[in-house]
Amino acid sequence: MIIERVGRGLIYAGKTNMASSFIVEETGPLEITVRAGSYTSTGDAKAGILPRTYTMASDAICTVFNTAPAYKLYQGQLIASQWSTDILWISYYANQEYPPMPDGFELVQNIVWQFYVPPNVTSLENTEICVLKVMPGFPDGIDGDNWDGMQTMTGVL
Repeated sequence: MIIERVGRGLIYAGKTNMASSFIVEETGPLEITVRAGSYTSTGDAKAGILPRTYTMASDAICTVFNTAPAYKLYQGQLIASQWSTDILWISYYANQEYPPMPDGFELVQNIVWQFYVPPNVTSLENTEICVLKVMPGFPDGIDGDNWDGMQTMTGVL
């Protein structure tokens, strides 16, 4: 089941221009699709890095499977090079090393947070899959003067 949760995907943009148009769907019993879209980062004023928009022109599909007797971890990361933007689907077992980033690419943002797939699973129906959703502004009842964005994963720096 696809969900957004503060701390694992749900981000408030605060006073920044952070935005995302990505939509993540379960498109089959063992299939997750990130629909084509874009993500605008906040940049880093202190480091002199300007906000940037990353656009992925086509859908990215991940077919999930696990035939081993252990839980398998999956994650979908937005990555970019000077030529392209794509979703890197990562899958590995807990006792394995985290896979390396492909040469020439940088991690931009998690789109699908890490989730566990049990052995011999036939559906993702009961699996919580946390995904990125950027909300404009601040949470209800909060303004920019009393909001600590770093603790709650917002675009406020």
